[in-house]
Amino acid sequence: MSSSLCSNPGCKETGKSRCSACLLVSYCGAICQKSHWSNHKVPCKTHRQQKRQQQQQQQQVTETILIEKAGPRSWMGRKDLVSVVISCKVKIIGVLAFYECSGLTSVVIPDSVTSIEKLAFSECSGLTSVVIPDSVTSIEECAFQGCTNLVSIVIPESVNSIGDGTFHGCSGLTSIVIPDSITNIGDGVFQGCSGLTSIVIPDSVTSIGVAAFHGCSGLTSVVIPDSVTSIEKIAFYRCTGLTSVVISGSVASIGEEVFYGCSGLTSVVIPDSVASIGDGVFQECSGLKSIVIPDSVISVGDGVFQGCSGLTSVVISDSLTSIGFAAFHGCSGLTSIIIPDSVTSIRDRAFTKCSGLTSIMISDSVTRIEEYVFQECSGLISIVIPDSVISIGVQAFAKCSGLTSVMIPDSVTCIENAAFHGCSGLTFIEIPDSVTSIGVGAFEGCSGLTFVEIPDSVTRIGVQAFHDCRGLTSIVIPESVTEIGANAFYNCDRLERVSAPARFHNLFPGVASLTTPSQYLFK
Repeated sequence: MSSSLCSNPGCKETGKSRCSACLLVSYCGAICQKSHWSNHKVPCKTHRQQKRQQQQQQQQVTETILIEKAGPRSWMGRKDLVSVVISCKVKIIGVLAFYECSGLTSVVIPDSVTSIEKLAFSECSGLTSVVIPDSVTSIEECAFQGCTNLVSIVIPESVNSIGDGTFHGCSGLTSIVIPDSITNIGDGVFQGCSGLTSIVIPDSVTSIGVAAFHGCSGLTSVVIPDSVTSIEKIAFYRCTGLTSVVISGSVASIGEEVFYGCSGLTSVVIPDSVASIGDGVFQECSGLKSIVIPDSVISVGDGVFQGCSGLTSVVISDSLTSIGFAAFHGCSGLTSIIIPDSVTSIRDRAFTKCSGLTSIMISDSVTRIEEYVFQECSGLISIVIPDSVISIGVQAFAKCSGLTSVMIPDSVTCIENAAFHGCSGLTFIEIPDSVTSIGVGAFEGCSGLTFVEIPDSVTRIGVQAFHDCRGLTSIVIPESVTEIGANAFYNCDRLERVSAPARFHNLFPGVASLTTPSQYLFK
């Protein structure tokens, strides 16, 4: 070492020893080294870190490491690992063995390995390919989760079990072959594999688990073999690239939201083996154009076709007994539908916002038109309510602005709140003798209505019942009515003739012809 002055400023002595950590500076003795440490410690630390990184990079470029042990957490978080060969002494790759080894690009698994335990290679984001030997019989939960650069993997026939979430988030995976030895595709196995374009499900598989292919947006078609008997909820949730699905004739039930948000799906065949279709199964499948519900199906769940704006044709089987909540909500392309006599229950909001619906036939088995069932069906022109119906629910036909006439049968006893609110195109309504109560805002905003005769059976007219019926020119209120709610006829400013009990005359100031029912001569 050539002589140089001590690195402590102001000292004129010769530096005799270097800083052992960085070797960049020299001092005449320990006193000067200690005095200068406050200034030197930052550059010293920086230099050491840079040197360590260089050493790691050199090691990564040149070194393939032979792994003698692969027990739980044995190499967890080692970002310096690039290429490893696992010793043939290893039989099990343990839990979290290579977890978050993000620099790892290749691994050789020997024939001695029989099991890859959970999270073994999870979050190894640099891993591009893996060959699993024939000796492996099980791959446990989340073994390759988050391996975002993994492009392909071959699973041998020896594997009889693939754990839940095994390939979850492997967004670079484009294809995979599932061997015939697999009987169950577990929960979330391929969830988030957005690069996966095709998959062959073997005949050995009997069930497809929860969220199995959730978010596989690159998947375009799926054939579900005859061996499959159940498809669990959200199995193909938001597989937006999926255009066609063939469901096997062995499937008995389709779980909740199985095809939710598959916006590219244009057609699907539901086999006769299916007895029930779960809630939201085809919700937001905006590309779906037609559907046939087979005779085997007895119930359609809540929101099944909600938001299927491209749906133009629906065939409902004679075996169906109930239509769920919001089942066809927002199916704006649907123009007509026939509800068979087998249906006894149509849940609330079933056809809300079906703006293209012009006609509908309700079965004679339905006893109640539930709340909001046809709300905002603005294209609906006419409707026949069968004799079986005893009540018309809250806002059942609210804002059906295209509705011009309604025939209410003698079976109806109650027209509930806002039932026909905002039906501005309604010009005629006949209220039968069976009705005893007209609810709050029942006909509010029906500006096209010109004449209303309330039958002798009615005892109560609710608050704002005919509020803003600006086209109304005449009305008949019988002696049976004991209560008229506040503002029931407010803003009916074209009223010219009113026949009502004398006790209600004060509600119609300025009406030219104001008579009592006994004097009723007009219609």
